[in-house]
Amino acid sequence: MIMKKRRIIKILLWTGTVTLGLVLALAIHIYIVMRPKAPDANTRVMARIDIHQPLTDTESDRITAWLYRQKGVDHVMCNPGTSIVVFTYSPLQANANKIVASFKTDLNYPKSVRYIPTEKDLQGSCPVASSSAMYKISTSIKHLIQ
Repeated sequence: MIMKKRRIIKILLWTGTVTLGLVLALAIHIYIVMRPKAPDANTRVMARIDIHQPLTDTESDRITAWLYRQKGVDHVMCNPGTSIVVFTYSPLQANANKIVASFKTDLNYPKSVRYIPTEKDLQGSCPVASSSAMYKISTSIKHLIQ
C-alpha cells in the first residue's frame, strides 16, 4: 500500500514538473513571437486605397504601374470592379500616407482615401477567434510578461 502511494506521488510529481516545463516553454515562445520588433529590411506592410469612383481596366493598369514606380513598393493589386488598390511596401523606404497623397494628386483621384481599419476591425480579423481558449491563454500570458 505504501509502495503504491509513493509510486502515485512520484508519477504526479513528474507529470506536474513536465507540465510546468511545457507551460514555461510555451510562455517563452509566445513572448518571443509576440514582442514588438522594429522594422528591418525584410519587413513588409500592406496598405489599401479606396478610390471611390469607377475604374476601367486601363486605369487599373495605369494605377498599378504608377504604384510600382514608387520607392519601396514591391507588390500591387488593383481591382477595377471594387475600385480598391492594395499594395505592400517597405516601411524603411516609404510612407503609405505620402504615397496616397501623391497618388491623389499625380493620378487625379481626389476622392481616394487610405483605408485604415479600426481597432474593432483588427480584433475581428484575427485568425484565432477572440472567444477561443487558446486566444485567452495567450493573451493572459502576454499580459503577465509585459
